[in-house]
Amino acid sequence: MGVEFKGNFIDQQVAESFASQKRTSQIVGIFSFIAVLLSLLGLLAMSTYFIQQRSREIGVRKVFGSNNIQILKRLIFTFLNYVFIAFVIAAPIAWYLMREWLSDYSYRIHLNPSFFIAAGLGCLLISFATVFWQSYMAANANPVESIKRE
Repeated sequence: MGVEFKGNFIDQQVAESFASQKRTSQIVGIFSFIAVLLSLLGLLAMSTYFIQQRSREIGVRKVFGSNNIQILKRLIFTFLNYVFIAFVIAAPIAWYLMREWLSDYSYRIHLNPSFFIAAGLGCLLISFATVFWQSYMAANANPVESIKRE
């Protein structure tokens, strides 16, 4: 009777069932990259503005004997504190959302705190790299120019 057999392998069925998850993962990855890029640009703009506002203070500190390393540390740690506070606020929210999302799956991983620690350290490293150049330029600037300009 010529009935055609339509069979699938299990790996094909699994691939079809997770196709939407793969698309969602790609979309989330693209938007995450854009969000990180925008946040880094915002942090760079904020650090530039903050350093320009404090250029006279930096000049006075240098005149009174602060060295470049002390000024650099002060500027960088100011911004790293902001990033740390943001991480402390965001980590519990991310943990809750991830726990709810993973509860939909029958086979799931357990959320390990090391995932969040690694993400926080990555954010601190990227923020450090973003702010370092502006802080370095401000710390090595001639104090006479910054005081004379204002």
